[in-house]
Amino acid sequence: MSTAHDGSVNGLTFLPDGLHLLSLGTDENLRLWDTQTGRNKLVNYGRIANKRRSTVKFAVSDDASASVVFVPSEGNVEAYDIFSGDHVATLRGHYNQVNCCFYNTEAHELYSAANDRNILIWLPQTASVSAYEDFVNSTRQDAGQHRTKFTSRVVGTADAWSSDED
Repeated sequence: MSTAHDGSVNGLTFLPDGLHLLSLGTDENLRLWDTQTGRNKLVNYGRIANKRRSTVKFAVSDDASASVVFVPSEGNVEAYDIFSGDHVATLRGHYNQVNCCFYNTEAHELYSAANDRNILIWLPQTASVSAYEDFVNSTRQDAGQHRTKFTSRVVGTADAWSSDED
């Protein structure tokens, strides 16, 4: 009998189609599984730094244009094409170990949280920044919260927000 990983499995998520499962192990491998056959799809994502004993929460996008997995890896978030294994991007912005990611399909945003006590919002470069800023700022003003000031250009490789106190 073969094993899924040469170490502990500390990350697991189904793809939105329910036909595939991704597993992340302390052997620094991400694996794609066919849920109907139980077979490894043998996609090579390369080495993903993951020596933690705690659970790693990674996210998948289910946009029709691309299927991407976002995996915390030390102080960064690594993005890979799910079915080819191609490295899409390294998202840098945290100052400490990233613990989890969440992809919001309605807003097309990725959220990442780290030991630096920050939550970063990542937008694709094609997103309309001004429309997004207008929406968020009007929502926060209506709710009586302080207004968030965004950086002039929101991209997937930089801190996407800052507070008014800066």
